[in-house]
Amino acid sequence: MSNNYLVSIIIPVYNQWQLTRNCLLSLKQYTPGEDFEVIVVDNGSSDETYTHCPTVGQNLFGQQFRYIRLERNINFGPACNLGAKKSHGHFLFFLNNDTLVTENWLPPLLNAFDEDKNLGAVGPLLLYPDNRVQHFGICFSPLKLVSHLYENFPLIHPVLKKKRKLQAITGAAFFIPRSLFLQYNGFYEAYKNGYEDIDLCVQINMAGKKLLVIPDTIIYHFTSQSSGRFEHETENTSIANQRCRSRFIPDKHRFYVEDGYNFQLTYFLNIVPELSQEQLDNLYYDKPDEFDYEWYMQKLSMEPFWLQGYNDLWQYWIQEKNWSRLLELMNRLVYIFPIEIVLPKLEYLSKKINNDFLNRKVYQIKSTLTERKLMIQQAIQSGYLEKLATQDDILRSAILKWQQKYGLY
Repeated sequence: MSNNYLVSIIIPVYNQWQLTRNCLLSLKQYTPGEDFEVIVVDNGSSDETYTHCPTVGQNLFGQQFRYIRLERNINFGPACNLGAKKSHGHFLFFLNNDTLVTENWLPPLLNAFDEDKNLGAVGPLLLYPDNRVQHFGICFSPLKLVSHLYENFPLIHPVLKKKRKLQAITGAAFFIPRSLFLQYNGFYEAYKNGYEDIDLCVQINMAGKKLLVIPDTIIYHFTSQSSGRFEHETENTSIANQRCRSRFIPDKHRFYVEDGYNFQLTYFLNIVPELSQEQLDNLYYDKPDEFDYEWYMQKLSMEPFWLQGYNDLWQYWIQEKNWSRLLELMNRLVYIFPIEIVLPKLEYLSKKINNDFLNRKVYQIKSTLTERKLMIQQAIQSGYLEKLATQDDILRSAILKWQQKYGLY
């Protein structure tokens, strides 16, 4: 086995053979040359992975392929760490098996390290199959709640053209120098399929190195296809809060302001983006005299943060009693705006159509918001909000307005 590969592509898998197969086929199609290796770490799969993957991998990549079979599922982080120890590349690229790479995916990631010697790790722009954003970096609310920046935005939106310095990026497609990864002892192994990436990003940040998403590299991600993906969410969150929470700072509002948006804070201290007057003028310049559903949908596809557009459509479909269109609209809203903004519409719709899924969703959101109230009380009592207002000049006025509006001090 060669000891001088440029990139080691490490794919941890657990069942879902067809996804793994398609991922490998895309790598073969769009990764020319011989300066890379592909390592599949099988976490004890019980499907066709064990019988099919070694043969398919060898046929596609020859000596550049290696299959590591484990008898039990040791979870994402340990599997990645094992693959890294067995690798021979200068760079490591951890890649979920529910992904498809696209043409010219690798050069922009490599070029980023040539252009900036202080990079710690980078990731690609991850898209859903319909070309909406799945991952463009991880951002943090005032209460340090995690979300994906500009998730569900269309690929053509101008905010996606920037290379952004971030506090964290996803482990679903994570590109890092091998020496740096091993220096940090890889992914922290106490997690069970969640937060390993954020924890590692903390170590990279503490070392003064940068994290970027490179929008010139596009990879499609089908997201969370493995069974049991979120079974350990509570335990993982507890570990992450102990190890990482104090290391992150709220930054979602800063991205919005840099990109020309305004924002407000909800009672639950979530960021609600608002369009500037210039952005609104650009949307309305060709508004038809009569209501036009297609016009609204086109504008919302161009600018997902246009809340008034959703509200106009909502009222129209209520008048028409078109519950399927309202449900479709709800599925868009719930991934763009904070859950408390969506809740009244969700409650209305669940009562009208008595849908079990919607009823469960309403219950989940209300339970989540009850927990958020406790977080707000703790943030006030501990002095966290007061400290945040003194440290963040952009949030200062927003927090003051929030306090005046809700009478919370």
